[in-house]
Amino acid sequence: MSDDLETVKQDITQTKEEIDHIKGLPTDNPERAAFAPLYGYLTELQKKENILLERAQPDKVNIRTRIVQAFCDSTGVEWPSEPAKLSSALLEPFHVKIPIETEVHKQWKSEAGVIVDDYFVDADVEHSTAGTFGARCIAAIPEKLGGSENRLISKYDNIIANMWEILKATQPIAIDIDRNVSDAPGLTVESMRPDVLVWVRDTLIFKGEEKKDGIFDVVKNELREKMQDWNIATSGNLPYLLSYGAVREKIQFFAITKNASLVEISPRYDVSNFSGAFNVLISALNMFKFFLTAATLLPDEGFPLMKILKRSNGTPISFISSTYVQKRIDRFDEYPYSSFDVLQRVYETVRLCEYAARAYQGPELLEKKRDKRKLVSYVVHIEPVCFRQQPHDVRELKIALYHIFQVLVIIHNTGFVHRDLRWENIWKDSKGRYIVGDWEHAGRINEIPTFVLNWWAPELHTLPTPPYTDKADIFLVGSLLDTMSLLLSAEKLRLRSQLKFDNPDERPSAAVVLKHQWFDDIRDGF
Repeated sequence: MSDDLETVKQDITQTKEEIDHIKGLPTDNPERAAFAPLYGYLTELQKKENILLERAQPDKVNIRTRIVQAFCDSTGVEWPSEPAKLSSALLEPFHVKIPIETEVHKQWKSEAGVIVDDYFVDADVEHSTAGTFGARCIAAIPEKLGGSENRLISKYDNIIANMWEILKATQPIAIDIDRNVSDAPGLTVESMRPDVLVWVRDTLIFKGEEKKDGIFDVVKNELREKMQDWNIATSGNLPYLLSYGAVREKIQFFAITKNASLVEISPRYDVSNFSGAFNVLISALNMFKFFLTAATLLPDEGFPLMKILKRSNGTPISFISSTYVQKRIDRFDEYPYSSFDVLQRVYETVRLCEYAARAYQGPELLEKKRDKRKLVSYVVHIEPVCFRQQPHDVRELKIALYHIFQVLVIIHNTGFVHRDLRWENIWKDSKGRYIVGDWEHAGRINEIPTFVLNWWAPELHTLPTPPYTDKADIFLVGSLLDTMSLLLSAEKLRLRSQLKFDNPDERPSAAVVLKHQWFDDIRDGF
């Protein structure tokens, strides 16, 4: 990657053109496989551009950042209890005016009149070094909106989502913006997700639905229909979701209440003309301030509804419902850690165990041919939906371990082992139960594994690799205790030592551990 700023800018332009080209290809075109690498490369180029800009013009970057930060000051911005009151808030004059080029400022005033001065200022000497944000605003208003569906999407993003990306970069709060891209043939996640989504601290607060053609009622129905899993359990005190619908050149903003009522909070703008595009831009920038103040209304532990998370091993988990999540492993025919037969049997084994992640649907294998090659994806819908939360005190730790050992008794007695017991794979549900999940490393007891994980018991790091026994799972539970910073009693430390004996034959079974005196004070509750 070049260190020349102009070369990097040219590379960014070229990469964007390549991405736009790929987006316009049919979903079964093999060239679409280049989308993810290109998008990653674009991100790296943009990071490089920012670094080079800061080196070349540190004062400009600092002033630009300060202007964006000042613009994002959300003091006094509150979510009105009645969503209809948002209509005026979305067109509220900016308390910090955005500097734009003199000629553009004149042109915009000739198009829209003095109202432009409520939002933008002629870039005078003081502001001339801070024009980057203004330049993005100028670029966001297209001369003409049209073309293919993917070009329409690019224009929508320029005027709404991309502006939010610029603003969020200066904010400490966790704001995630995602566009739904169907990259997994035969799967249902993409069809169930809206086209644009925004989360604050992992809680969904905004969604957008878009159509290249059709009538607006279809988009409005989709905004309502995908709301059945949005409720107070997943959104805290958020009174409604913010959203937009778009059909061709028409865009309209809505609020969606918990009973799935759709409240119009803007006119239907035509972004093929200056006035419509200008008002959508202003509305989008003002709406971002509501994203910032949403944090005070949200639950401490956000539920990432409609979000696709990638685990450390690259496996995506999709929170497409408040009652189950979808887990997917692409190219499962090359997956080295378990087999479909084992996973089917394990999910059948734990289907009645309340402390295990259970299959709501599946598991199943989905096949699709692409470029004369068969692609196999493993898919399972899992319940219950859980939150990641490690025990915060000794009693919670006891409860977590007691739940884990109950699950191990069941799977060990039926001839299976988990093989990946880490806190990353132990979750907590809304009823306070600790749930053992991530079965996709499971295997048969006393089977020689074809791989070795770094955190496995010491006997498995010898050559030749011995069979993986139930006692290797016991060692992993002992390792869970190593990661806890809680003050532990001598009795509990002795238990940890027993779980991690170097000699696997000296480690107790899960059934024996459940009778350990350390659990005496909680056993009666189970």
